[in-house]
Amino acid sequence: MADKSDKKKKGDAKGKKGKDAGAGAGRPSVAGHPRARASVRRVKGLGGLAGFVVGALLAHSAGLSVTSTLERALICGIGSYLLAWGCAVAVWRQIVLAELRMIFDLHQEHVRGLAGGSAPAGAQTAGSAADSSGAGS
Repeated sequence: MADKSDKKKKGDAKGKKGKDAGAGAGRPSVAGHPRARASVRRVKGLGGLAGFVVGALLAHSAGLSVTSTLERALICGIGSYLLAWGCAVAVWRQIVLAELRMIFDLHQEHVRGLAGGSAPAGAQTAGSAADSSGAGS
């Protein structure tokens, strides 16, 4: 019986490596962001529908049969669904990274404020050297 419980534990560990592995490890992901997840789903749906409609209209205006029209509309819908998905994920990846940079910058400002508002030693030295060289001109 101990063998079966060990197999269950191994199976559970393998199951977590799939979809949520990046989010579970503390890494930022589009799938882990609530607004991004909803937006990507919405864009995928609208992209697929738009592609289907455009494909159907183009095939119908070409005078194709109903079967051919629906086949081409379905292919266009699938293609535009995938294209919309890729574009939405690429855009939201940049948005998520920008939000993380903003949070990091706000945290750094907060830490500097708690430390008395002093800048790091290297930044102060470079700033004072620039002031003294600019004043002599």
